[in-house]
Amino acid sequence: MKPNNIWILVAAILVVASFVSVQAQSGQPSVDRSATLLVDTDDTCQLFVDDEDKGEITPDKALKSTVGLGEHILKCKIKSAPDLVWRKVITVKDTAQVAEVVALKSLHLQYDQTARAKNDPAAVNRQLEETEAQVRLRQKAATEMPQMMLDLVKGNWQGMSQGTADIARTSQSYQYHFAGLENGHIVAYLTLGGTMRYKETFTPVPPNRLQGETTLCVATTDKQFMKSGSKKDAGGWADCWGKHNRAPEPYAKDAVIQINGGTLTYSDPTGSFILTR
Repeated sequence: MKPNNIWILVAAILVVASFVSVQAQSGQPSVDRSATLLVDTDDTCQLFVDDEDKGEITPDKALKSTVGLGEHILKCKIKSAPDLVWRKVITVKDTAQVAEVVALKSLHLQYDQTARAKNDPAAVNRQLEETEAQVRLRQKAATEMPQMMLDLVKGNWQGMSQGTADIARTSQSYQYHFAGLENGHIVAYLTLGGTMRYKETFTPVPPNRLQGETTLCVATTDKQFMKSGSKKDAGGWADCWGKHNRAPEPYAKDAVIQINGGTLTYSDPTGSFILTR
């Protein structure tokens, strides 16, 4: 074979190898960097996320949607009052669940009262003052409400789960310690099965419900989940560690706790059970 032909053949092989390498790299799966958005409302309205119609939401049922990281524009419109729109810009910083409450009822009430009183100027001012007073009361209640609901559950609770995992029946002990508040969320520490301890956050939903937000493994007695070199305490607990030598990260907790006076009802996709003091 002539020398020129040999160089042409080598160049062709290198081009093909580069093409295959690029195709292989482009075929690698991308990392999911999305979060779950939970939207609750105090008045029925049509929800839009970044101008995408998500349908009608009501006070009886919150809406869940998947969003990417970064800023998103939420809008909620009332069909009977097209020019009355609730708007808010939210920032999603990580993959933990994000919750938002659409406070639209007071605006709707004010809108209706103003519309009815257009022919009575004196009544307009009186009704606006009454509406503003109601808004102030609601704002005060919203500030005090998390502490009031924490007072209902603060302390230790325990129960035994009776959920299902595929076909097999599971049974694990749950020991909850409701400790305090962080940014309006109720913080609890869960010891699961006596071997794993989690820090969990709940959104208080009046009058008697805690909506799960995030859960994070903070300690364990199971060697396979311990951080390498972590010191154990007197009870044998050490720092929790994730797979592949990565620190654990909080993730969305899909659970609801119903407050029933002297008992709590815990529910998640695997089942439900009762917690007692």
